[in-house]
Amino acid sequence: MPGKQPYTIRGDLPRFRPTSPGEDLWLALRDMYVSDSESAYPTLELVDLPRWLEPPGPFAERHIDVAVTTTAYRLLKTAKRVQKEAALDGEATRSSAGQSLVEDHVWRHMVEHMEFAALDPRPRRVLPYLVYRSLLAGNADIGTQARATTLHEAQDPIDSQVRCYCCGDTLWSPDFETPLREISLDHIWPRTLGGISTPDNLLPICAPCNGAKEDRASWSVFGVVFDHALSERGGHDEERLLGLALHRRAAGALATSEYLTLKEAFVKLGPRTDVELIDEAVDRHFFNFRAHDAEKFSFTE
Repeated sequence: MPGKQPYTIRGDLPRFRPTSPGEDLWLALRDMYVSDSESAYPTLELVDLPRWLEPPGPFAERHIDVAVTTTAYRLLKTAKRVQKEAALDGEATRSSAGQSLVEDHVWRHMVEHMEFAALDPRPRRVLPYLVYRSLLAGNADIGTQARATTLHEAQDPIDSQVRCYCCGDTLWSPDFETPLREISLDHIWPRTLGGISTPDNLLPICAPCNGAKEDRASWSVFGVVFDHALSERGGHDEERLLGLALHRRAAGALATSEYLTLKEAFVKLGPRTDVELIDEAVDRHFFNFRAHDAEKFSFTE
């Protein structure tokens, strides 16, 4: 007898609360991909995926996430290339002329190489502007005050320790010789995709988790999300990747369910747990694993 379906996805367009321009860009692209408009928005064929996937389910959710994330990366890459080729420094990029140059080139790339509708006013107005804002956000470094505020907020109120938000390992304690200011901070929404360098988008992270996460913005691009059954899991590195992907998907779902920022969701969810099966009667595929405390948030509806 088949087991219960561990996950379902909604038919509307739920959203998490964005804090970075890159998140606004990602959500705008996502809304276009799953809309029923007949306008020629960027096609999923760009990443070898069908536009409409039946029946809807977690695999369709993964395909859409991959397509949206791939498109966002591609648009930001175009903007960065324009900035480099035009030798725009920070001030020049922020000028009206710099903004027009970046937005015009991004729009031209969208029309010529990504099958956007050239005459549709919505993406022409919105997307190049969001790409430009994401470019500016990604150019900013973490300031001293932002670092101090983030680390202060991350200290445990009981023992004052600072822990990795992904795995929970202790990064700093009052009896450590390492200065608190040297703790690594992670851009929850990566700078490469328009993540801001303010406390709203920063959390402490350990070196192994930081190295494994890299600049991945979505759980769907961690390289461990397979459409076929996972009969065996690999070594420690793959286990970490799988745990990070599951943890990030859970945080995104929690943020969407309660309209939180991704940081608020990660803090509420807590560090990831050991990877475990949800339902032993269902195949060992990605969507039948979890790596978070189910009592804090459950996908099952």
